[in-house]
Amino acid sequence: MRVAGMEVPIIGSDSIKWIDLTVPSSLNHFENGGNNNAAATTFSPPTVDSASATYFDDGDTAFYLIWRIHKSQSNALEIFKLSQEFPHNTGLRLSFSHPLAFIAAFPTNSHYLLYTVTVSGIVYFIKLFKDLTSILSRDQIIELDVRAFSSSNEPITCIAANPGCVLLGRTDGSVTCFQLGSLHQTAPGFVYELRDDSGVSLGRLLGFMSRGRVVGAVQDLIIREVHGKKILFALHHDGILRAWDLLSHSRILSHAMAVPTSIEGATSTRLWFGQPNNDSNIVPLAILYKSTLEVGMEVVYVYSLSYCTGDKMILSVDSSVKSFPVNEGGCIDVKLTSDKIWILKVNGLAYYHLISGCTMNEARYYALQEEFIADQLFQSLEHTSDDLISTIYSIFSSEKDHIVPFVSSLYLHRLLHPGVYHNTVLRATFLDYSKHWTDNEFQLLTVDGLKKEILSLVETESMAESPISIFQGWKNFCCRYFEYWCKNNSPYALILRSSDVVGLIRKHSVSSFRSLENTELLIDGLSEDPGDLVGFGLDLFDDYSDREILFEVLRCVINISQQLGKTASVIFYESFVGRQIISSNDIIARLVKILETGYGSLTRIGHVSGLGADVAWEREQIDHKNLRKFSVDMLLSLHDLYKKAASWKKVLDVIEIYLQFLVPQKFTENSGAETLSCLNNSILVQASCQIGKVMFESALDILLLASYLMNMGGQINMTHDDISRIQVELVPMIEEIISEWLIVLFFSTTPSESPAIEDFSSQLSLLQIDSKINKRSWREKLGKCDFTLASLLLLNNQSSSGYERHLSFGCLPNPHNVISSVQKFTSWIAWGNTGEVSSSFMRRSTELAIVLLRHGQYDAVEYLLTTVEANARGERISRSIQDTSGDWCLLQHLLGCCLVAQTQHELHAILRGRKVCEAVSCFFRAASGEGASQALQSLSDEAGLPYLGFNGHVSAAWKLHYYQWAMQLFEQYNLSEGACQFALAALEQVDGLHLGGDGYERNPSDESTTTIKGRLWANIFKLTLDLNLLNDAYCAIISNPDEESKYICLRRFIIVLYESGAIKVLLRISLFVWSKYSLSVSLEIVSYVCVCVCVYIYICFLIAFSWLDPILTEAIAAG
Repeated sequence: MRVAGMEVPIIGSDSIKWIDLTVPSSLNHFENGGNNNAAATTFSPPTVDSASATYFDDGDTAFYLIWRIHKSQSNALEIFKLSQEFPHNTGLRLSFSHPLAFIAAFPTNSHYLLYTVTVSGIVYFIKLFKDLTSILSRDQIIELDVRAFSSSNEPITCIAANPGCVLLGRTDGSVTCFQLGSLHQTAPGFVYELRDDSGVSLGRLLGFMSRGRVVGAVQDLIIREVHGKKILFALHHDGILRAWDLLSHSRILSHAMAVPTSIEGATSTRLWFGQPNNDSNIVPLAILYKSTLEVGMEVVYVYSLSYCTGDKMILSVDSSVKSFPVNEGGCIDVKLTSDKIWILKVNGLAYYHLISGCTMNEARYYALQEEFIADQLFQSLEHTSDDLISTIYSIFSSEKDHIVPFVSSLYLHRLLHPGVYHNTVLRATFLDYSKHWTDNEFQLLTVDGLKKEILSLVETESMAESPISIFQGWKNFCCRYFEYWCKNNSPYALILRSSDVVGLIRKHSVSSFRSLENTELLIDGLSEDPGDLVGFGLDLFDDYSDREILFEVLRCVINISQQLGKTASVIFYESFVGRQIISSNDIIARLVKILETGYGSLTRIGHVSGLGADVAWEREQIDHKNLRKFSVDMLLSLHDLYKKAASWKKVLDVIEIYLQFLVPQKFTENSGAETLSCLNNSILVQASCQIGKVMFESALDILLLASYLMNMGGQINMTHDDISRIQVELVPMIEEIISEWLIVLFFSTTPSESPAIEDFSSQLSLLQIDSKINKRSWREKLGKCDFTLASLLLLNNQSSSGYERHLSFGCLPNPHNVISSVQKFTSWIAWGNTGEVSSSFMRRSTELAIVLLRHGQYDAVEYLLTTVEANARGERISRSIQDTSGDWCLLQHLLGCCLVAQTQHELHAILRGRKVCEAVSCFFRAASGEGASQALQSLSDEAGLPYLGFNGHVSAAWKLHYYQWAMQLFEQYNLSEGACQFALAALEQVDGLHLGGDGYERNPSDESTTTIKGRLWANIFKLTLDLNLLNDAYCAIISNPDEESKYICLRRFIIVLYESGAIKVLLRISLFVWSKYSLSVSLEIVSYVCVCVCVYIYICFLIAFSWLDPILTEAIAAG
């Protein structure tokens, strides 16, 4: 069964805000009394986990009205809308006095009609407000005890409803209809029965019921509109399908369905109908058969129901039957269209084409989220946690002290990964560790808070701080988490709008589905003919021989991937987004070493301490055997590849062309708001995460192959030129592709940062950028796991473009449209709205950084810009770091702004000082680069950053202005040490300033050089005084050329010294003033001297009888 796609969870659908209401009841549910109470409370089928969705489109809005009931909470009914804004809207949770057996909801133009049936036989008819905030009127709640209308008290086996009526199937094969909501309970015709009885009219007139032949119990009921008529279809236990016209109450079909012979003791249990095709007058229907003798044997039969219209509706079942064995995993739900059948099983979603003869080989399979969760948390057979620790021990053999924090960071990132993190699941896991939370307490936890709580629990359980102990603690936590995820998020039902648009309702979430990207299809289809590569989007190769070469190259790539497992990409990605212990180049080199020599000796020591000597020895033998097999297979494959291509140059040419397939696509049209608005943002972000992960892993596998080829060059006839080409051309190209996809992954998986309380940028933006979309602020979403950086960028882009989202795809997207939207989104991330390649990816990164800065995402900005800078410094892109475009200067400027803002967080003093030093360096580098003035002037105040405010091009002028701006920025954040450095730097620019120039937005000729220097030295005095650097403050005073400014600073300095009790320094100042100005005739100077002398005499008086300081003696002698 080929994989055609995978589930895409709608992030945040696990945390719907519920409005809780209790439905009042006036009926006595135990009126039978005595020993009949148990029977009374189980008059209807028991509660089962179930859900359903009804589509509604009034022209302005389109949505699904979804309801859910849980066996574990059988008294509660959840109702919510799946719309374009989901999951930002609220849901309604109704509590009933008894467990529920059946739910049906129908939208109208003004409200919703709700029918519920309890297991005790009480039917409720309720009207709900369209905003799902309350019941329309409690006085209008209608209750009906169906037992009062049943003389024989035949138990109910199944239930169906339609606006205006409720139908109950019973064990005796009859169907009772209550016209609840359309007639009063006392009105004639309020209740009637549909049954196969002979002499019905005469029997009823005589007061008794005349029985015909015995019919089986009703197994399932479905109401469908066929050519304008409401038809009730009833499936009976004996395999009979009956149909009734609800308007005339007449039976129009009774047909014995073909029972499967492949299953012994087959019994019909469920019935599904597709939509009628009025052109062919055919309705597809499906019946689920289960074996009564063998557990797990199930098959779905699909029939064609023909109908003829005229004076009388005529129905007939065609003799042709198609069967679809369920095989592994029980059948949960089935949906039908005119040409497809969708079967939801425990282990996946499969669909088959109905038009042509369909066999199992033609089936298409959609992977469920359980598979993704198992892969992420190392719970699958192919991706175990033991493989992870083996690889980590080998890579970090010389950095053993860093293993524990690296492992903890890795597991935390994967647990809080979008699509993995689940509110209900995490709380259930916490309970195993005796950690209890109230709803409000848990909702207040940010990402950082969750990390601290999880890490605390794991470390407490592990007790010891050894890597193996911590690793075992994480292994246990993830195992429990995965078990609870499968239990608390099990699939309930499918949502189907058309033959291609499908969704999934789970116990605590909702999902969509997407098709596979071409790279995923390629990897899945490598066992096929290489000539079919064009079908995977690889139309870059015109020559069949090139396709054959690529086919063999990809086989080698898969061999490497299988040998290392998925742990290689996991560790590489964690070193990118988490703790970077060693460089990415070192990680690649050590991974290649594992391919060549196997795991290191430290790995075996770890296994002995964690698994025991015997198990460790057995694993070591298996590893050695796998390594020998891999080495031989790879050597033979590479020799065959060389022979097929005739030269390694040809192979490298093919690889280089294939790399174009991995580069994020470029779209020339607007890839921003107009394109991306068609899709629910949650689906788009999660799908981008899934596809980005595949593309990153594919590029990383190619990089590993390239590195492996360089090491094996001598054994596979590679020339020095071939190796040089790999090292100089291919490796940098691959690394750039990896970096681009890592940035996409980083945005899609990294939760947004909680805004600081006094965050100027968040106050500037007010975080209302999505006001046109959901009419509410999403400030409260910042810092939550389900609101990633990509979500923030999308909302900002849609708002800034002024484009309202529309429902071109409805509330659920077509699986193929998801892929095209993801491609446009990744194009927008990498290249911007136009799709044109700008001067560099560095420029695009600064554009994204400005948006993130505006909304207080400082950690993300630092990470993004430092990563891009590191790639540039490593010459991973084919250009100089500092070019005339000023991109590098702009990057440094934004990074400096980010680092300054980060100092306002609760940081350790050492870390805070480091941030200040780095910020100072960034601003100096920004001012020193080529094209700096033009690039920095391109920043507008709309970016949410402090406005620079200069427009000149004179070097000294704009640098003076820039350094003064930086000084003021540091002053604003009370970072005097940084501000002081830029004040000194500004002083250096004054001498080179031509007063007649136009270097200022404000004319510099209004100020003299003395005035400018005086102002700067006054700032230096103030800053050094704040830092308690008294000597430096004193130097600033005497260096100030502006006499007026100098005297003001001197007065302030003396006051501060006097108030702080700095006696010795004050005495030195007095001596200086007296000696320098004793011969001056200026009255101002004499007044200052008098003040100093008076202070001096006062101090001498205070200390005259205590001690005699040498400085005091010197002062008296000088006096």
